[in-house]
Amino acid sequence: MISTYLYAQRVFHFLENSSGSPSCTLLPFRTNALGSKGQIATEYGSLVQELWSGNKRVVAPLRLRESVNRHVQTFKERAQHDCQEFLAFLLDGLHEDLNRVHSKPYATLKDSDGRPDDEVAKEAWDLHVARDQSIVMDLFSGMLKSCVTCKQCNNSSVRFDPFTFLQLPIPLEDSLLLQVVVVKRSGDVPFRYGFRLSGKTPIKTLEEQVGEKCGLSREQFVVICLKKNGQLWNMANPGIGDEDSPIKTLTFDALLYAFERPSSVTTAKPKVSPTPNGVGTHGSLVHRAVEQHHFNPGPNAVLAVHRKMEHKDVYFLSHKRSHPVVFGVPLVVELAPNATTCRDLYEDVWRQVKRLVNAPAAQNSGALGNHTNRALDADEGRHDDYPFTLKLVDENFEHCSKCEWFQFCYGCSIVVSDQVIADIGVCNIAVDWEPTALYLRYQHSAELLCVDDASVTATWDAHYKPVSLMSCLQDFTTPEQLEDGEMVHCKHCKANTPATLCGLRQECEQPQMVPLQR
Repeated sequence: MISTYLYAQRVFHFLENSSGSPSCTLLPFRTNALGSKGQIATEYGSLVQELWSGNKRVVAPLRLRESVNRHVQTFKERAQHDCQEFLAFLLDGLHEDLNRVHSKPYATLKDSDGRPDDEVAKEAWDLHVARDQSIVMDLFSGMLKSCVTCKQCNNSSVRFDPFTFLQLPIPLEDSLLLQVVVVKRSGDVPFRYGFRLSGKTPIKTLEEQVGEKCGLSREQFVVICLKKNGQLWNMANPGIGDEDSPIKTLTFDALLYAFERPSSVTTAKPKVSPTPNGVGTHGSLVHRAVEQHHFNPGPNAVLAVHRKMEHKDVYFLSHKRSHPVVFGVPLVVELAPNATTCRDLYEDVWRQVKRLVNAPAAQNSGALGNHTNRALDADEGRHDDYPFTLKLVDENFEHCSKCEWFQFCYGCSIVVSDQVIADIGVCNIAVDWEPTALYLRYQHSAELLCVDDASVTATWDAHYKPVSLMSCLQDFTTPEQLEDGEMVHCKHCKANTPATLCGLRQECEQPQMVPLQR
């Protein structure tokens, strides 16, 4: 039954090296009513001497175990127990059996009354020594300082209590590890920043910290949740949410992207009025999509997504054998009605995506002579020097926002020109890539590419570092607000008042920190 008493073996292995010299003589106090009449101390002394004698390779602590079972019915059954339970009883039993004070005087602790901690601690220790003196106390005893502060008059009462051991709870972390990728409008490689915040932190606090990291104010960027592949969540999946919502409401496995707004974007929302066809005036579609995506780019900013055409096997519902598919990380581009030209819109998109496109390869004129390889000619099909075509789409980024549904239009093209874009009533743009440019020059591996800030590694290490004894002690001594049912009586206020309890550890002469697990 070695495994059954594994908790006891762990304690014996620890105490055999913490009992001082193996040749010391234990003189039990056999008349102490609080002890075991010296039985536990006698059996423990015999066990230590037998262990250190060197005459036996294996020692079974059967007599000590039976002695403990006679005084504590809990350990009599052959059941599993925690090491600290057995250690607590064994140390207490040894202390009472070896206590050198036979007549314990009665004493009460005085209130601190603002006295220095050294004076209050010495007074408490002297009272403790007057009642308890043993080798167990010399090795394992310490003083724990606790401070109770009244919330009304700020009066503090300090108390020092002796302890033999502390049961330290493992800290329960409610912190969340978040990483936000900041996308600038300059087209540079995005930067990723790391944050470690409490789950109760509001979203606006996260946005403020993101702004401090990247040098932008909250009004200059918007945060949106993306899938692992960088695409938008479905309409049914909420995004970043309200700014006062806690960050724990964010989608667990989402990518957080902060997109810089255009300089002309204002935070005021445009007024939307209904029309007979239900479409509404300018901004209605984008705000309907924004409410579902929880994404507000602003009245002069629109959301643009990448699309490509894929073949579909089942085409009996439509006369077309291909359909658009959304891919890649979306963009935030500027579209101010009656101010932005079509060419400005193309340039804005190209400035942000050109890092994803390889330079056109030079034509091989060696052995091929004047013949060109059309499979390598990525410039073929480009729309006025751009490898993509911008189209007006609805909030689902699939069909045209201007044509009727039965026309099966996937979006009306925006022609590259200096013509000013009028109030088109739609704020969603599709970036349809030309097939040759998409498959020969577009770098899909660079879509999620970003540069990690030093905060990413720092927050990762802090979040996943192993739990240490020091961290458990710090969590044990963290100030806590007492509940309503735990009010304390303040002698200054003459009433039961709410208070704050703070425990501070006091150094021992010979500290013994031992992690015991089941």
